[in-house]
Amino acid sequence: MIDDEIEIFSSAVLGLTIKCARCHSHKFDPIPQRDYYRLAAIFKGALDENDWLKPNRQGKFKPGVRDRMLPYVTTKEHDAWKASGGKAEDQPLIRALWDRGEPSPTYLLRRGNHLTPGRLVGPGVPSVLTDGKTPLRLEPSGPGAKKTGRRLALAKWLVTADHPLTSRVMVNRIWKHHFGTGIVKTLDNFGKAGARPTHPELLDWLAVRFVENGWSIKSMHRLIMTSAVYRQSSQVTASHADFDLDNELLSRMPLRRMEAEVVRDSLLHAAGQLDLTPFGPADPINARADGLVTSGQYGKDGQRWRRSIYILKRRTQPVTILQNFDVAGMDPNCVERTESIVATQALHLSNNQMVRGLADALADRVWKQAKDSPSAQIELAYRLALGRGPNSDELRVSLESLQGLSREWEKENPGTRHTLVATTHLWIREIEPERIFEDDLISVWSSRSSDKGRRFGLVEFDISSVADLDLTRAQLELGVLDTKPIRQSAAVIPAGIESYNWSLYQKNKSVKAKPITGLGRYEFDMADERVGGYVAGRGATSEELQLIKTKALSDGRLTLVLMADEDGSAYRRDWDDGVYHRTRNNPPRLVIHDSRRDPQVAARNALHTFCHTLVNSAAFLYID
Repeated sequence: MIDDEIEIFSSAVLGLTIKCARCHSHKFDPIPQRDYYRLAAIFKGALDENDWLKPNRQGKFKPGVRDRMLPYVTTKEHDAWKASGGKAEDQPLIRALWDRGEPSPTYLLRRGNHLTPGRLVGPGVPSVLTDGKTPLRLEPSGPGAKKTGRRLALAKWLVTADHPLTSRVMVNRIWKHHFGTGIVKTLDNFGKAGARPTHPELLDWLAVRFVENGWSIKSMHRLIMTSAVYRQSSQVTASHADFDLDNELLSRMPLRRMEAEVVRDSLLHAAGQLDLTPFGPADPINARADGLVTSGQYGKDGQRWRRSIYILKRRTQPVTILQNFDVAGMDPNCVERTESIVATQALHLSNNQMVRGLADALADRVWKQAKDSPSAQIELAYRLALGRGPNSDELRVSLESLQGLSREWEKENPGTRHTLVATTHLWIREIEPERIFEDDLISVWSSRSSDKGRRFGLVEFDISSVADLDLTRAQLELGVLDTKPIRQSAAVIPAGIESYNWSLYQKNKSVKAKPITGLGRYEFDMADERVGGYVAGRGATSEELQLIKTKALSDGRLTLVLMADEDGSAYRRDWDDGVYHRTRNNPPRLVIHDSRRDPQVAARNALHTFCHTLVNSAAFLYID
């Protein structure tokens, strides 16, 4: 940990590879081995390997549970927390580093081996950055403070106006984030082995301005973004190709691909699904059986996606979309991200179900606001996805594409859509056979679930309105409240399920149930769906369409029982009923299509395809 601390500090703040001096004097830069251990001595007041501070374990806590170090919390604070109803497992945790005032001596370790200590060294900074004669000035952090003052002295030394590196390293990093490459390309190495600055005078001038403006990062951003070099076009002209092909002279604005977090956040923002709620616990991640790691949704009701900065970070389980787009590593710090162009990026955007769902949400947003005008749809889609309108060529090509897609979708037009909302919906429970569960979700649990009892969902639809139609397609759509794995089948039972319970079902319906293989069949692992929306099951087979037709002509009602598979797995899924307090107002619905063509279906499907293509484009991924 101490070595990581020195590596992070020296590379990110000083722009030097001081870690190379742990075992021997630096091979390229004038950094003797003693400077490494002098720097370690500065941090030793808080990070002392000979007096490591371990968390105190409370007797009532279970082994392996992280505890807060209660001796360092005031009695008043602890009593207030306890009075508020806090529980041991919910106890607030803090992470803190502080100077304890009495560090052990620091020795130069020969070849970096703790078993071969050399001479004693005191706290100090790299001598190459000073006159080599003035010792580090240590001051107490406050009146009566029993601290070493070493880290405070280091901090004050770093922000002295004449410090040779701190301001240069910082403005170089800011420059890199605006232009893709730093003035010194090796952000963590300003030494002899690092790259030479392409514009040394500019780097010096920016560093001086940075200090003069009170080390204000905001002021530096403003200065750069209002400059002529930043406001250039990225278009490559013939003269650029002749004298500055690699853009080392910044004769044009370089194209920059969005960082991993920006890609995900931009997808959510364009789809209108981004929740800007700040702070709070990290949003969960889901490690799926197929290897994908997806970000969970925020809030107790799990309905929203927040910015990527709030996703739980684990070295062993990086979120797949972020990893595919080169998210920063965590070992121990990432000075500069790699920028790869690989097939998995295009495949993820093309095939991932969450990305497709967000593209569909973008299309629905455009359809709702721009109505049925193709030009208005394209204009709005560009502004939502790219932050700008299309130019004349883009508008022409997009119109041609949208028209072509509409013609292709017209060939697959499933006909006029009829959406029938369930008239009755409830669930029944094996271990409470007499209880009625109406207006209380639609639970579908297997016998291996937590309470060891099966739960069936019962739904009934009035289908009399489609009795005279030529049916071509039918699907059951259920509202998603959670993303637990589910394998679910269905059966058709006689109508009339009002006020039903498990006993009545077994007595009157069970023996008459007719299993079906298409309608009502669901197979989901985890996080493939969007909480708060609908998800469609498998489509009805031709025999099932005929059964729906027969039911519509007879009593005009279709009644289904939804059952989890009994394959040895513990399935437990609660579907939305549109009434329960966790509802997203998505009651069960039966979507039926007849043979009559609906011209809007093809146009809407074409817009969905267009929006999915737009978020897969280089125009979306790259910042001009």
